Amino acid sequence: MRRYALRFLPLLVLALLLLLVRSYLNQSSSYTGPSQTPQMPLAYSPFEIGPALYGVAMVSSQDVWAVGGSFKAVSNQRNTLRMVVPEQGQILHYQDDSWVAYASFPVPLLAISMSSAHDGWAVGYAGQLAHFDGHNWQAERASTSATLCSVVMLSEQEGWASGYGGTILHYHDHHWQVVASPTNNDVLSLKMLSTQEGWAVGENGTILHYSQGIWRNFASPTSHTLNDLSMLSADEGWAVGNQGIILHYRQGIWSPVQMSSPGNDTPALLGVVMNTVHSGWIIGKQSMLTYDREVWQFPSASLDGVPPALYALAMHTPNEGWAVGERNVIYHYQSGHWKIVYTQ
Repeated sequence: MRRYALRFLPLLVLALLLLLVRSYLNQSSSYTGPSQTPQMPLAYSPFEIGPALYGVAMVSSQDVWAVGGSFKAVSNQRNTLRMVVPEQGQILHYQDDSWVAYASFPVPLLAISMSSAHDGWAVGYAGQLAHFDGHNWQAERASTSATLCSVVMLSEQEGWASGYGGTILHYHDHHWQVVASPTNNDVLSLKMLSTQEGWAVGENGTILHYSQGIWRNFASPTSHTLNDLSMLSADEGWAVGNQGIILHYRQGIWSPVQMSSPGNDTPALLGVVMNTVHSGWIIGKQSMLTYDREVWQFPSASLDGVPPALYALAMHTPNEGWAVGERNVIYHYQSGHWKIVYTQ
């Protein structure tokens, strides 16, 4: 019996070795690399993660301000979702041919308006306000916790701001006060022609008109979100928004117009400034358009690289201006050329 068992021992050993090899190969084929924690989904946010400049204002060719900040992603308490939250805010100043950090804030600032070289306001996340007194920027709180996206100062005593949830603020007698709004949609851009007339645009194609002391809804030809507008007069204006929408206001009506594009891309358009009835600029996500000969088209002017998302634009004259955007990029327009002068 012993001799019989010894006779088959090599076969048993071989079978055992084959089982071990097969088990090793199965483990090797299922190996996908080092163990990794699955990436949690990111909750929707209108703000990109990282630093960006969201607003710019020109007092003169040698006195320019830019505001912005950064957002970061954090996990919720149950570690099931990443949320985009504010990290910090900043104000940059251009003087003597260079940009320098001027002030910091706890949350990002999204828009700025200067009534003079000695007075201005910035607005931002969760109702953050900042006032410039000619020397320093001081943080102030609005009578709302809504994120504010737009501000326009007509003088040191008169101004307006707007933001999420239809929020509209009026600055008068040195106080910001919430005023009645006809919409709950986000009001993303507000411009005033005078103390008696103004326009605002926003979410879902919202258009508002201010006259006789009241903001009212105005007929809109689109349901696409409108991000910015520029008014040349009470009879002439432009608005731009998502899906490449461009609206022209003339003879009391807002009407869509087409841009001359070499492709079928419909980028989100985020800012517009008109220099005259015949010239202007539009900026957006990796896009820049110029208005020439009654047509919006890609500029013939030289441009440094493909621009990132550009969020704000200011023109001091038709021949000089600034544009700012993600990664704290700053473009300077001069002598027919857009040049990157600052980035992070």
